[in-house]
Order: sequence, then structure tokens, then C-alpha cells
Amino acid sequence: MPVIPASGRVLVTGATGLLGSWVTQTLLRQGYYVRAAVRSSEKGEQLANILQPFGARFEYVVVPAMQATGAYDEAVNDVDGVVHTAAVVDFRGTYDEVFMATIEGVISLLNSIRRYGRKVRRVVMTSSFDAVMEPHPLGYTYNELDWNNYSLTLVEQYREKAASHHIYFAAKTVSERVAWDFTRNNGTLPWDLVTLTPPFMFGPMLLSGVNYTSNFLYGQILKDWPANQVGQFAGFWIDVRDVATAHLLALQKEKAGGERILVAAGAFAWQDVYDSMQSAQCSIPMPRGSPGVKRGIMNVADTSKATRLLGLTYRPLGEAARDTLISVKIRKAQA
Repeated sequence: MPVIPASGRVLVTGATGLLGSWVTQTLLRQGYYVRAAVRSSEKGEQLANILQPFGARFEYVVVPAMQATGAYDEAVNDVDGVVHTAAVVDFRGTYDEVFMATIEGVISLLNSIRRYGRKVRRVVMTSSFDAVMEPHPLGYTYNELDWNNYSLTLVEQYREKAASHHIYFAAKTVSERVAWDFTRNNGTLPWDLVTLTPPFMFGPMLLSGVNYTSNFLYGQILKDWPANQVGQFAGFWIDVRDVATAHLLALQKEKAGGERILVAAGAFAWQDVYDSMQSAQCSIPMPRGSPGVKRGIMNVADTSKATRLLGLTYRPLGEAARDTLISVKIRKAQA
């Protein structure tokens, strides 16, 4: 029997983000009741309009600042599960805006659950592969025991002067550790924790406007990569719709409780994106890269735990990249 059955009510934070909106829709499609935490009524109404077919099974609450003490006190009341996707994804943000806000947001939410989430049985938290990906020579295999201590060390040393991407990476690392420490330091809790660590999230957006991640990937896909770079390791990838499914499964699977789980479809080079999109029937003109170029050494993500505990499967790269391109292009044309 699922830990949180489809008749349950789930709080989703960051519900108007790229991932949060897909998590919300995925849960609703599976029969769940969803309470979405959003930053403003305007964003809440936009989400409600898209999810109108689900009627009374969807509601939203406004949480303007997730890091404020007690921000989620009312939101966690009478919910069976919590999915925490909210984070500050801004590589131009400051130390306080990104690092402190992300960490304090986790602390605020978990304290609210401990005090007022009397029905909560599971919390699923979106971490990031950035919290895993400690720099290693190419060919390294990452697993759930890896942590990005490199970015954290830089931020601890330079604070506000650290590079903005390291501030974000460190924020995801520390906020996940804070969550695990919370479960260990607060005695026997009536709920357990699952953390998921997705990498680059390709795939379409549900809401209007273009988020940072999708816009970045759009630019990278359309970039004219030189032949000596296009076949080199670019990172790990996954489709946002598969990440949403992973959150659903993490709510349901009893054996996932207390686990940190890497979710990734695999490593990629940008030439892999171009080659895979040739068979994905993408109508948008795009570069072809350097077909046949030799691939560089790739890092590896050991995602066997996601397969074993969640039964997670993945969409093809071509479909994920194509849908990213189309989704962003449409929204840019409407802007």
C-alpha cells in the first residue's frame, strides 16, 4: 500500500516553478488533492487556471517568503505529504538571496511540519545533482554518497565574493544536509524524508514566462559549438516530467523512506542532443553540430537506486530537448 495513497492531500512548495508545476499536475492526474504554495495570488491564479479541470482537488496558499519563521504553519495543516521543490534558482543572486534563503526555507518548512503537520507521513525534497557533483577527473562514477564539498568550501571562504553558481551549488548542498540533520536531531518523527537529486532538467514548461534553466538550455542548444567542444562531457540530464514522476513515486513507495536517490537519465555531450533531435521530428531550425565527432570521456551517474526503489524510467533525450526548444520558443514569441 502506498505511503501516501491517491486519496491523500499533498502540499507542493514552489508550485509555479518548472518542476513544481509538473509535480502538481502529475499528482492531480493520479487522483491526489494538492495544496500549492505560491509566492503571490497572481501566480496562484495562473496555476489554478491551467489546472481548472481538476476542480476542488486543487487549491493554493500564498507564501511570500519561504524563509520567514512560520511561513508554512498554516500550509502544512491537514496534509498527508509534502513535496518541497521551492528554491532560489538565480545565478545572479547574492549570498543572502540564494544561499541563506534556500537553507532558511528548508528549516522554516521542517519546523512547521514538526509543529503543525500532524498528518504528515512523508516529506520529499528536491535537492540537485549540484549537491552531488564534487569535481573529479572525467570517468568518475557518482552515487548517493557523493557531496559537493568543493563549492561549499569556496562559499565558506569567500561568502558574498564567491562565484554565483557556487553559491547556488553550496545552497543545495547545505539545505539537503540540513534536512537530513533535522530528521536525526528531532527524535522519533511521524514522517520520513526522501531527497531526489535531478541534474539539468530538459522538457516543456506548463506556465507562461521562461524560467532560468529552460532559457539556459535553449541558448546552449542553439549555440554554434566548435568541433573540439561539442563531443565533450556537458553534464547529466533528465526530463522534468520524469522528475515529477520520481516525486510521485517517492511519495508512494514505502521502501524509499529515509533514502537519498540520484535521478538522472544519463550523461550527455551537446552532439548527443543534436543527433537525438534528428529523429525527434523537431520543426525548429537548429545547429547540427559535428556529426560523427569523437566523444570525450564521460562521467557516470549510478542511478540503480532510482530503478530499484522507484522503478523510474526515462524519456529519450531527443524528445526532452525538442520539447524544451519548442516550449521556450513559443513563450519568447508571446513575450
